[in-house]
Amino acid sequence: MDLLTADAVTTAELDTVDSVIAQLPADSRLAETLKAVSSGVRSGEDVVVTVGKELTPSQAAKILKLSRVHLYKLMDGGALPFVRVGRDRRLKAIAVVRYEEERQTQQLELAERFAHADRDRARLIDAAVAERTAARPNDS
Repeated sequence: MDLLTADAVTTAELDTVDSVIAQLPADSRLAETLKAVSSGVRSGEDVVVTVGKELTPSQAAKILKLSRVHLYKLMDGGALPFVRVGRDRRLKAIAVVRYEEERQTQQLELAERFAHADRDRARLIDAAVAERTAARPNDS
């Protein structure tokens, strides 16, 4: 795992990266990744680079902002694949990134469900009232 600290990158280097990004197609996954790195470093954030690397559980837990105990539970439950190296475990960095993307997607979906719960509840009530009203015989 390599750490790119924000203070180790100059503004000129970031400007060069931005000019390269401008030459890439707008929908390029590489452009999106470089933009994320550039904007993160510009805002003072450090960036972890883990291309093709294996991580220790401690490193993966730090990246995912989880406790090691919880990470071990995820590995034992099959949510995060790992390999054994002797008695130790290692996780592919790409598996950790994919897990985090999946987790963020699930959190967004859950937030949207909660955000729309009142609207959905109102629709169900309206449908139930309409169904009950339609089932009553007319009083005339």
